[in-house]
Amino acid sequence: MRVRDVARQAGINGATLHYYFPTKEDLIQAVAEYTIERLRATMMSLGGSGSPAEKIHAHLTALFHLMHAEPEIFVVLTEISLRAQRQAVMHYLLQQNEV
Repeated sequence: MRVRDVARQAGINGATLHYYFPTKEDLIQAVAEYTIERLRATMMSLGGSGSPAEKIHAHLTALFHLMHAEPEIFVVLTEISLRAQRQAVMHYLLQQNEV
């Protein structure tokens, strides 16, 4: 991944991207945090009522809808999982967020 390519695809100047994310790792961590928070928000919107079977059904239904609406979330989660096996920072981030 080249930061310059990310900036181009996002339609912003590379210097602007570097201003907010000085390093590639800072950018990756921000994407990971956003992705985890997006997934958490979807799960938190389910509420807590119902039988265990109803809760599981609601959880899986929400994941199904999220997979169709925002498939990139799951691509990013896969990449985060792979990076967590190689990088302590990503591993720590996943542990902190219980993903």
